[in-house]
This record gives sequence, C-alpha cells and structure tokens, in this order.
Amino acid sequence: SLLLQGYQVAPLGKQSEITKPESRVLVYSASWGAFSTSYVEGTFYKDANGLVHLEGLVSKSGGDGIPAANNVIGTLPEGYRPVRKLIFPVATGQAFAAGTIQLEVNGDITWQSGNVGETDFTSLSGILFLPRIAGQTSL
Repeated sequence: SLLLQGYQVAPLGKQSEITKPESRVLVYSASWGAFSTSYVEGTFYKDANGLVHLEGLVSKSGGDGIPAANNVIGTLPEGYRPVRKLIFPVATGQAFAAGTIQLEVNGDITWQSGNVGETDFTSLSGILFLPRIAGQTSL
C-alpha cells in the first residue's frame, strides 16, 4: 500500500481504494460550535504518518457571536497536541478574510484574528502538524 497526503491507498485490481483515518469530533468550548450542518463540523484525526489534521467549519455561538483574540474554540486530547505553540493562517467568513488560529501545548485551539466583527465561520481545514509524543518535552 501507499500513503498519499495521509490517506492509505491500497491497490485493488486495476483501481485503488483510498481510506481516510476515522475523524473525531472536536469538543467545543461553551461558546463555540459547528458552523452549519451543511458543512463538515470541527473534527481531527491522526494519519498513518502520525500527523494530526484538523478539518471543518466552526463558529462562535455564544455572546454576541463575534470571536475575539484568545477565545478557546475547543481542546485537543493528549496525543493530538503540539510540542510548542503553533499558529496557522485560516479562512474566515464574510468575504473570506484571512485569520489566524493558535494551537497551545495544552491542546487549546484559540482564535487569534480574522475579519473585524466576523460573525460567520472560521475554517480549521488544512491545519496539520506533528503532535507531542508521550513523555516528550518542549524543545
């Protein structure tokens, strides 16, 4: 079999079968949730190479619905957390403005920036990283 962007590709006669590892639904903080049932909700999985992938659209549902810097979207469990803080560019709603998401060593996924007054979605899709291995300390 062959690995293609984290997906397992197994030969199947003249065709190949591609399987994606099973995704887990993100446990959201109290004021965040899935953007819409029409889209993939916030999920994560670890591929065959050990990389953690985040996917889906999330939205702040509590308060005024407008995210602010350091709002915790959700928390990744042990085994899916980075060794050090990481920051990623992401797409946000309302004219598809760019924003940033930060991953903390404790597993928190924090909203850092985006379109001012953005009450639409924040995309987690495309975020991938190597997680901390049990017993590993920060570099």
